[in-house]
Amino acid sequence: MKHKLLLSILAMTTAFASTSVQAQGVAGEVPLKPYVYGTVGAAQDGYKTSNGAFNDRDVRATGQVGVGLQLSEYMGGEVYYEGGDKFKYKNNTHSQKIRAHTVGARATIGTSTAHKARVFGKLGVAAVRHEIGEREATRPQFTAGVGATYAVSDNFAVRGDYDHKFKRSSDVDRKGSDYIGVGGQVNF
Repeated sequence: MKHKLLLSILAMTTAFASTSVQAQGVAGEVPLKPYVYGTVGAAQDGYKTSNGAFNDRDVRATGQVGVGLQLSEYMGGEVYYEGGDKFKYKNNTHSQKIRAHTVGARATIGTSTAHKARVFGKLGVAAVRHEIGEREATRPQFTAGVGATYAVSDNFAVRGDYDHKFKRSSDVDRKGSDYIGVGGQVNF
């Protein structure tokens, strides 16, 4: 599954780059602007079993790192990784610790990159892997979010993110999850 996910992300990144090269030939110069970013914050995730043994939510320290490519003044794309502490879910008699790892790709669209302050929306898909002891399960989930940057210099911006991964039904029903974090973005 890891290899298929990495190949999918590589294909999406290549598609973003290809689109910008094609647009460059049609409409003139497109300012491709690569960047890297990192944020730290908190994630909230939920765990609900079909037999009713668990129905709980937990919040843990989490971080997100990624690379992006600004395809135009308004649109771009990102590939990212999100991970952190194990979530701890409780019921009346015992608890369960679960680690969540997320690798995703998303498109961004927002206000002009020419302004110091920028707000943008994010829409994409992520592979979310949950590790429960020796077992693990990876499933795709749709994601949406908003972000903002404030340019401190030409190459560095302070960044804030909110992301939501939508609930997906299965035999072990994960609830939707949320991430909020602040950090920085280095533009090249």
